[in-house]
Amino acid sequence: VGGEGSFSAVGDIAELFGVYVGEKVTAGAGDSAEAQVVTKGTVSLALSGTGKGIALGVSFGEFVIEKHDGE
Repeated sequence: VGGEGSFSAVGDIAELFGVYVGEKVTAGAGDSAEAQVVTKGTVSLALSGTGKGIALGVSFGEFVIEKHDGE
């Protein structure tokens, strides 16, 4: 069970912060793998993972990457 993600190339790290949207379709039983790409304008984040179990579904959503204010 594990996962990883990688961003597309950006000119400045500040471009990574903001709201990303995406959709995914899952199906699996036993050992499974999943991949998803979410985007924010021209920036994309590719996510992949592996696991065990049973899954079937479609989802749409968004998530936010915010800069930590240091407190």
